[in-house]
Order: sequence, then structure tokens, then C-alpha cells
Amino acid sequence: MANPPDLTLPDVIPEMRQYHDQPEDFLPFALYTLCELDDKTLERYRQRCASRCDDDTVKLPPKARFVGETLRQIVASHVQLGREGNFDPIYLLVCVYADSDLVLVVTLDDHDLECRPGQLWTSMERSGLMLQSLNIWNTDWFAAKENSLAAPSQPENEGGDVETAPDTRRSVINDSPDGATDNENDQQDQDYGTPPPLGFHIQVYTTPDVEQDSLIEQMEPGSSYKKADRSDWGCKAHRLTNSAKQDSIMNAARIHPYRCLKHPTLEKKYFIVADEANYADEGVAIVHLDWNGRTERMSADELHELGGRLDYQVQRAEVPDNASRAVVATVCMLAQGYEKWQPKVKQFAIYYPNASDADIKLADAIDPKWVKRGHGQERVALGGSMQGDEIESGGGFWPAFIRRHVAYCKRQRFVPAFVRPYFIHCGVEEPSAESEVQVIKLDWDGDLRLADVLAEQYRSKTSVVKTSASTAYGLLTDVVNGKVEWQGVTIS
Repeated sequence: MANPPDLTLPDVIPEMRQYHDQPEDFLPFALYTLCELDDKTLERYRQRCASRCDDDTVKLPPKARFVGETLRQIVASHVQLGREGNFDPIYLLVCVYADSDLVLVVTLDDHDLECRPGQLWTSMERSGLMLQSLNIWNTDWFAAKENSLAAPSQPENEGGDVETAPDTRRSVINDSPDGATDNENDQQDQDYGTPPPLGFHIQVYTTPDVEQDSLIEQMEPGSSYKKADRSDWGCKAHRLTNSAKQDSIMNAARIHPYRCLKHPTLEKKYFIVADEANYADEGVAIVHLDWNGRTERMSADELHELGGRLDYQVQRAEVPDNASRAVVATVCMLAQGYEKWQPKVKQFAIYYPNASDADIKLADAIDPKWVKRGHGQERVALGGSMQGDEIESGGGFWPAFIRRHVAYCKRQRFVPAFVRPYFIHCGVEEPSAESEVQVIKLDWDGDLRLADVLAEQYRSKTSVVKTSASTAYGLLTDVVNGKVEWQGVTIS
């Protein structure tokens, strides 16, 4: 019988102290293997680990295979890898047994910030989402340990079936029934309890036509392995009145200070309003309420009056099926100061030829640091390449190109930094910093319903400046910020 793998960890990893005062970034998590896996199987396991997230949430590091070695050797390698800034330095995944559906989740620094490593078992399908939830402190390491699965039996043990723990996903409880008013009913007024490790709960106001249970379950990172009674959830739902449907955001702003008095663990300045039944397409509103968050020595009437006269700002945000761009993560980053309400950087779509790696090369030429940019800091967005049949059916290059851009703007409609009227096109199959690109402006207010109008009137609506790839982003940023005037030439 083969020797069992050595899964022991060092007592402490002092190198983790350097990350204690650094804002968490959304870097990919590394997947290693201690068992013999062919390339195809290892890639399939990687995809399973990222199946509930963006595909690039879990990646294979430069050295992923440690067959016949120990977990300590993986840790030593990962500490060095973390310094390079391309992978998350704290969390990693390890395939231990080739035929198991479970993966080992390893932290090099538990949430006590004492540089103590730890490990737990979970299914491949849950692993990526679990790490994202840990990374934004929506859950802590000790809560994750409580929901971990039993270690698999070694395949060599005769008759040793792999142990499994029951699925911790349970039915969802309705927090508040339809028609509840802002005078909380018993369920809405229940104590929110201890907040998650990030330090606060997030209030989610919903209108009566929104499927509240489904929304909250979808928004809450790692909901599948949290408690069914939602006592450890970061998102807390409150249904608005029927009469408030038309002015739901205004009504939520009015009652929010009072609800912060009733529930002191709520985040005071940021909350979410789900005001569209079709939130998958229309998104939800993140609201920034301009006040100091103090409720001491104020009555309910005074707090409602205060909420009615406070200024607020609104951004629409996406409710995707994964956590990396989740609206909850955005609120957490805003509330903790890691992300700005008005992003400092601008993001522009780039388009490129249908050639191998043309997208990567153009992005690198325009922004050499693009691959390392964190969430909300991306300067370029990969808009795609034009295909021959697309151009032919679209009435020529420019009409088809404009329709393509407007369609891509719809995909990016929840990205605050994305600038719709300006974009970049390069026709060079192997672009470099010196390659000529077209910086393009559409005479357009951003209305996504005007694709056909813009395509038909493209000659009068489109102007171009030719420049090098390395200067294109700086030029567009200066134009959008009003530092220089647009000098584009209308296309003929």
C-alpha cells in the first residue's frame, strides 16, 4: 500500500505579516496537485473548482505538480509565488487524491491574523466560491471549517469508500412576506445577530415584485454552505411597501437611518435596492447615503425626517452568478475604502483582428500592467474581433462595427468606469506599443436602444484619431476628463 501523503503544515508562516496592512485584491487562486494527474484531468479539475465563479478565478501556477512531495513544499513554493503578485498569496487549493471529488483548501494565515496556516476539505465545485467569500471576509476561516467535509479515505484502503458529509445546502427561509411595510413585521424585525467577519450586515431593500429569496441567495457569497436560517449571512432583506414601488430608492433612503437604529450592525452609508423584477437584466441599485451614520438620542420620527432630506447617489450594479463581480463584494469594497464611489480610472473597449493572441498583445500594448489590474482598476475591456460574415450581414465594416460596440456596451452597462462613446480599434495582427490604432468617438449619449440609428448614420456620428497603441489610453483619458479637446476626423 502506498504511503499516505504528508499533509502537515508549519506552525506559523511569518511571511504572511506583509499582507496584513494591504488591501485585498481579486487575484486568482492557485491549484496544485500532490497526485499523478495528466494534463487533461488537471485542467478538468481546475474548471470544476471555478465552476461557480469566473473561469479565471482558479488557475494553475507555473509549477502545479508536486507528485511524491509534501504539502509543506507546496506552501514554500506558494509563499514565493505570492510575492510576485500574480496569485492570491493567502489561499490555495490542492488535489490530494486522483479519484476524489474533494479538494484540500489551505490558508496560510487564518482570520486571527497570527500567520497560522490551516486546511479543510470541500468539494471541487464549492472551492472557488468559498475562497472568494473568505477573501472578501464575507465568511471567516473558522465558520468555513464548521462546514467542511470529512477527509476522503485513501484509495488504497480495501473496502474504504470515500467518506462524505451530507450536503449543507438547505431550503431557503422567507425573511419577509409580500406586502410587509417599513413598520417591520415579526420576521423583518428579528435581531440580525453577529455580523460576518467584515464587520457589518448589508441591507437589501426589495420591492414586492422581486423574488426576494432567490435574489438574496444569489447575492450572498457562499450561500450554499451557510446556515439555512441565514443567521450567518451578510445580506439582510427588507421588503418595501407596495405604495413605495415608484419611488423605492427614495423610500429606502428615508427609512435607512431608522433601520440602522433598529439594527446597529447595518452598514450605514451604503445599501442595496432591488427595484426590478427582472434584476438579471436590469441589475440592482447600490445607494450611497450622505450622512455620518449617527442615530444616538434620535427618535423614529426624527430619523425618518433625516432620511427624507439626506442626499444620495445611485449606481446600477450587476447580480451575476459568481462572486468576483458580485454587488455584495462591491459594497464591501466601498464601505471599507478599498474602492472609490467615483472610479479614478476610465475603462475603454478595445477591438482587434481575428488572430492568435491579438487580444492579449493589444491589451498589453495599450496597458502593460493590464493583466495585474485588480477588480475595478481595469483600463481596457476586450470587446472582440470582427468576423467576415458579421461584416457582410451588417451592411459593411462600420455599421457592423458600431452595432458590435453598442452590444458590448450593454454587456458592460454595470461597470461604473466604462466609457461608452469612446473605444479603440487596431487592425494589426501582432500589435505592439508602436502599432497604429484608431481611437474612435461616437456622437452618442450612451442610449443602448440606438444601435440601428447609429449604424445608419455612422458617417456623421463617427470620428477617428490615429495614434500609437501606447498613447491611446492617455489620449482618451485626457479627452474624457476635459484636459484636451477631441480632434477627431469624421470618417468618409
